[in-house]
Amino acid sequence: MGRIRREPVVDPATGKALPDGVSYRGPGQYLARKLVNDRRVVKTLESAKKASDWIKAVEVDSKRGVFVDTTEAQRVKLGSLLRSYQLEMLADNPARVVLDDDKRPTPYRPMRPVDEQMTTELLGAREEITFIDVILRDDVCAIRMAALTGADMAQFRNRMKKTGYAPSTIVRRLNLVARAGAERVWVEGFRVGPDLPFVYLHRGLSELNRGDLKAAEADLAAASANAPHFADPLKAWGDLLARAGRWKEALTKYDEALKYAPAWAALQQARDGAAPTSVERPTRALSGSGNWSSPQSASRPSASFKRHWRVARERTSQFKSL
Repeated sequence: MGRIRREPVVDPATGKALPDGVSYRGPGQYLARKLVNDRRVVKTLESAKKASDWIKAVEVDSKRGVFVDTTEAQRVKLGSLLRSYQLEMLADNPARVVLDDDKRPTPYRPMRPVDEQMTTELLGAREEITFIDVILRDDVCAIRMAALTGADMAQFRNRMKKTGYAPSTIVRRLNLVARAGAERVWVEGFRVGPDLPFVYLHRGLSELNRGDLKAAEADLAAASANAPHFADPLKAWGDLLARAGRWKEALTKYDEALKYAPAWAALQQARDGAAPTSVERPTRALSGSGNWSSPQSASRPSASFKRHWRVARERTSQFKSL
């Protein structure tokens, strides 16, 4: 039996045929659909052209392996994400009811049902659960993740400052919100596309920033393996190796990345800094003290060291004269 040929659907606003994958929902509402990794992703846009452009962009990102589905982010509120983080990552008790300032249950439910209490090895989990309870009472939690902006978080920060919280407490709570969001993105990314280099890359960068070099290197290696011609994980991998003092390996990664991004200025600068002839190349002491020293000679003090030593001696002599 032959395939039924459908007549093109006309856009009432322009009188032209709607592009493939686009349907008209009403004035200024065009639904775009695209199948990615056996899952249908959708988005509503203002015009048929924007909907068609979105479908093309999704197709390109999918082929490059960097597409991340934001359908759930358009549906889920920040409060639900934080409640899920409490249950899934911090092992909170599912039977516990989170109360608002008026001692009423908060309206936020986890993104997926959690029936049994999980286990966690994270230090300070109980304290972070308490921090999230306070955040769940703020209006910022009613905003959907796809619509959450930096301005919303700035207003949240200002409300905490007005309440009188210490700056360190405010920073910790902002970081907690960011980490909860990142964990959810990574979990969803690995579930939707376990071979997506984009997810491995950004989790590796986060681990690198936290100082977990072993976990970061594993994720950056996975990102590079899944997208061999993608310069970003190679550059980040080189940064990690340079941070660990493994200069020869770092130089190899930088050179490999330059094959795919020869005009990337930051990459070229990092490569030049890792070169054996670079006078600016730092080396980190193996003791892990976090101090940076000159690679010239361990027995010959640097000019910076001599300057600080001279100032210290002058101040010492001043105290002795008192």
